[in-house]
Amino acid sequence: MQPAETPDDATRATVEPRRRGLVQAPVAPLDEDGVQAAIIGTIAWAVGLVVMLLRGDAAPAWYTWTCVAGIGVGGLALVYLVRRRRVRRAQSTAQSNSTSSVSTVS
Repeated sequence: MQPAETPDDATRATVEPRRRGLVQAPVAPLDEDGVQAAIIGTIAWAVGLVVMLLRGDAAPAWYTWTCVAGIGVGGLALVYLVRRRRVRRAQSTAQSNSTSSVSTVS
């Protein structure tokens, strides 16, 4: 039996070198600003609160208060994320307007 052939140095140079570390896939994010995730989470806490209120005394009180806290934190997150989205959109609009006005003047 013959030993398996090994590629010589010239062949190795043409092969793409192995990348080390993480390689990010070229996929656009689903939710860039997080508003949709905050809305879904807040709705989930609201549904949980309704369920706990329907159960009445059968559920421990801290379950109900946990749902109330989740709704409160979700509301604060929504306020923050909507403001951040508005600022980012205004900045990108201002930046695109400034670059387009510079290119038309040139």
